[in-house]
Amino acid sequence: MDAGGLAQAATAIAEAATYERQPARPSEFVDVIEGASRERNVSFESRHKLEGASGHTHTASLYVPETETVLEPVGGDRAWSVAANVYAGFGDLNKANGYRLVAVVDDRKSDISEDVRSLLSRVADVANWREHDRWIGDVSSAPSGR
Repeated sequence: MDAGGLAQAATAIAEAATYERQPARPSEFVDVIEGASRERNVSFESRHKLEGASGHTHTASLYVPETETVLEPVGGDRAWSVAANVYAGFGDLNKANGYRLVAVVDDRKSDISEDVRSLLSRVADVANWREHDRWIGDVSSAPSGR
């Protein structure tokens, strides 16, 4: 394949990826986060629609209206794919209105790779589930400087 054909193939693959259905967030892990949030009286909305800076509408797995915090679970067998989608969505929301963005990594059974953490840390705070007792109550409190 010549350079022109290779470029066309790469473009087609990149465009096809935008039409792929996003991998579902690990629903069992969403339930775990919701349960712990309820126990600590954190008011949240599930599957809340938010408009990003691009005008695209994103669906937040968990949204805390009081502090405009978005919590997105990352983990499971396809952690990298989920993280890539969270990265794209958070990148857009990050420029929208100052949302507080938190990627919650599911480290209950094993550690999430440093590549996933590094990617997510570019657009969000990365919270370990194992440390949820320390941070989960903070999502209902405005961060300093806000």
